[in-house]
Amino acid sequence: MWMITRKGFFCLGVTDETPENKIEVRARNRSDMERLKQLCPSVQDIEVYDGPLKGSDFRFKALADRRELEEYAVRSVRGVDYDRFEKTVDRETNDPARTKAYVSCRHALFLWQEQEFLP
Repeated sequence: MWMITRKGFFCLGVTDETPENKIEVRARNRSDMERLKQLCPSVQDIEVYDGPLKGSDFRFKALADRRELEEYAVRSVRGVDYDRFEKTVDRETNDPARTKAYVSCRHALFLWQEQEFLP
């Protein structure tokens, strides 16, 4: 599952090795994982892949308590107080590269949506 919030972009999943009641969180950016660590204290040991990527395309990985991550997701939804997500992200993070990445993702999904309506 992808989770794109004002605090970061996260990829959530479980494998056969994921402990019960935990969820694997992957991130593309160290600051995203550090922010998540502040919001979800169960995120402790962040693995960093600084060499060639094999088997994953994410540089940062950690385990989080499933219930704690669910609560963060609920807080994120309850905290929606804006009409344009990308403007809020830009204002809060002051990270033009992040805003550009988010808008590029939005645009790719828009193009996919419009395929249905093209001749």
